[in-house]
Amino acid sequence: MILKYMGIHGPKVPDVVKGAVAVSVPCDLASSSLALDQWYNYMYTRRFRKSLRKKFEHKSVQFPGLIDMEQYDEVKTWEEFDNTFTTKVTGFKNAGEYYQQGSANNFIAGNSRPTLIINALNDPFLQEKSYPIDLCKDLPHVYLEMPKYGGHVGFWFPWFEQSYIEKRSIDFLQHMA
Repeated sequence: MILKYMGIHGPKVPDVVKGAVAVSVPCDLASSSLALDQWYNYMYTRRFRKSLRKKFEHKSVQFPGLIDMEQYDEVKTWEEFDNTFTTKVTGFKNAGEYYQQGSANNFIAGNSRPTLIINALNDPFLQEKSYPIDLCKDLPHVYLEMPKYGGHVGFWFPWFEQSYIEKRSIDFLQHMA
């Protein structure tokens, strides 16, 4: 979300916002949707869908007829899930439109403030398109870091007192103060 905000507003971002850090960003939602369907993400997917259930149940009560919760356990893929549920609460026609318009890759170039993107190379939710190397290399304000390890938002290494992400984010943002 921060990449979209920074990209849409570009130089109009309030001066109080000196920069941003984005971690484990699915820069390409379509490929991340496919990654979530892989067998090795089964436990993540199951847990994620369980956490979303309550949110969608709340929306189905809040907006009767918008969502059919009886379909919740029937959908098999993330694209199906997004077509059946996500698009209903976001107003997109279908998952393809949601993925296209919501992907961070569409907004990175509009950024005018220092922004650090950290996507671990072993993040199970990210595919090649979520590592926008070519896009970022020509952007003076955007720094793409791709550590070999870190998983999805993990970045915990026993030899550090604090998580790598906490330390790296603080270091990056302090240079802007």
